[in-house]
Amino acid sequence: MWLIYLIQVLGTTAMLVHVAVLDLRSREVNDAVWLYYLPLLALVYFQWGSFSPLVYTYSVVATGMTTYAMYRFSLLGGADVICATLVGALNPVTHPFLFPNLSGRGLEGLTVLLYTAIAIAVAGVLNLGRNFRYTSGLPWFKRLPLAFSGRRITVEEFLRSKFLFPLTEITEDGNLKLRTTFSVDEDDSKWRETFRLLLEQGKIGNDTYIWVAWGVPVLTFMLAAYVFSLMVGLPV
Repeated sequence: MWLIYLIQVLGTTAMLVHVAVLDLRSREVNDAVWLYYLPLLALVYFQWGSFSPLVYTYSVVATGMTTYAMYRFSLLGGADVICATLVGALNPVTHPFLFPNLSGRGLEGLTVLLYTAIAIAVAGVLNLGRNFRYTSGLPWFKRLPLAFSGRRITVEEFLRSKFLFPLTEITEDGNLKLRTTFSVDEDDSKWRETFRLLLEQGKIGNDTYIWVAWGVPVLTFMLAAYVFSLMVGLPV
């Protein structure tokens, strides 16, 4: 049984490392990649009886539905939904060192999803601490989300960047307006072309400051969350 568990953990970790690297490089994961790891689902059969099928099914379905809802609102990409659901499905049982109770019953999928959200939130809070002072003069309903997810850079820096999405928009008459979110369906390269054209038209300068948001590599955070969950579990 421990051999099965070891293959399960190593296989899931290999999958997460694989897709996290792809996410960091291009923010895209080819659908065919998931086919390499689907055979690992056969391991669930060998662990049947060591976990609650009802809890396991609930965890996998709830993880899939939650992430799919976030996908529909353009908060996650399709690869994030598939990965979160697969992590839950591949791990009917885990044995954390500190709090193994819920993870041993089949709730690993929701546990990883929770820790992923916490990790991203912590990164956002740290970002807020660095950038909040630059939001002075803006309404509060814009200050907090802008400082949480965005940062100020020059147009020149933006044109050299990758995976940054402008929260500052330029109107036809050259005025600046701010948004607080962006859609995961947006193409960062098209935004760079738009700002390059605005620069050529003289509506902005290289040293003009704009707000941008980072396209979060969710799968990288999910890898960290999975490793953390294997060590700690869920303290409930």
